[in-house]
Amino acid sequence: MATFLASAPAPAPKRAAAFPRSDIKIQIKDHYSSKVYTSGSSLSGEVHITTRRDVPFDAIQILLIGHTKTSFEGMSVPQAITHTFLKMSMPVPDSLYPSPRVLENGKTYTIPFHFVIPRHLTLSACNHDRLKPQLQEHHLLLPPSLGGWHHRDDMSPRMAKVEYTIKARVVRDDPVPPPANAQSGEQPTTKRIRIMEATHNIQVLPATPEDPPLSITPADKLYKMSKTKTLRKRLLTTKLGTITAEASQPAAAVVSSDGRQVVSTPTAHVKFTFTPSTSSNSSKKGVLLPIVTGVSAKIAAYTYFSSGTISDFPDLGEGFIQPYVFDRRGVYSTAVPLRGVEVGEQPVWSTTSTSSGPSTPE
Repeated sequence: MATFLASAPAPAPKRAAAFPRSDIKIQIKDHYSSKVYTSGSSLSGEVHITTRRDVPFDAIQILLIGHTKTSFEGMSVPQAITHTFLKMSMPVPDSLYPSPRVLENGKTYTIPFHFVIPRHLTLSACNHDRLKPQLQEHHLLLPPSLGGWHHRDDMSPRMAKVEYTIKARVVRDDPVPPPANAQSGEQPTTKRIRIMEATHNIQVLPATPEDPPLSITPADKLYKMSKTKTLRKRLLTTKLGTITAEASQPAAAVVSSDGRQVVSTPTAHVKFTFTPSTSSNSSKKGVLLPIVTGVSAKIAAYTYFSSGTISDFPDLGEGFIQPYVFDRRGVYSTAVPLRGVEVGEQPVWSTTSTSSGPSTPE
């Protein structure tokens, strides 16, 4: 009889990492997760670099970057378009670099940095074709952070983002081997490689000047300063008349620099005009004035996004989504209801005379 003995194979020894893990951190002075920065805000801090081996390098970069990201649903996979509209570099003096430029094993290097949030972008940020000269002024303003707010709803869609980031990099310039058909005497080229990188996101709510009142035309589909509706007792009964609500543009709502409260209290004034029906039934029974029982309102937010540049204001005109455009566009809207107001006393209606008949505006 043959006896077979089976034994479990010994576990393979774990492979040691090729290099011990290094560390790079960004520390911002007086920063916390919900802090909001605005135009002119100071950003000071330090970059701490610790390596677990000797690392040769060529430069240390500290950047303040602002970029946008627009996502679209493609035919098979989602597509994303990114754009960098702000890139500020903090120069690192040569006195802070070790000589030779080698990060020694176990040693911590501290590089200070200081940024100031700009009040506007450079002219190169908006060098595309524009239908109105005022559009460039708006495109040179810093956009607020969109998405990523801690425990806050900025009423923005997921497919559009505006992010501000501080980045710290340790880079090295490695030579690139010349191609086979290179000519003699041709200058060698180098390729910049990121050895280490750290990022730190911040939230920015820039200060912008107040725009003048909008010049609203009948071609503008989004804004309506007046609207008329027919009043009936029931669906199939004759109409009692028409009521028109007319409003003027309220002042801008001024938000504090940290975005936590509204400094101003804008008020919307609405004027109602009731025009009774001129039918015989209404004239015999007299004019029945409307009864106002309450006032409700909501705040609507519209976000326009596109895979390309925009040559006109998207919220003015006949519509942002137009046929025969090469870039992919979209609009997202959401609304938040405001607290309703109950009417304690009925408004006093005054009678006026117009060419179409009597009307009673409030």
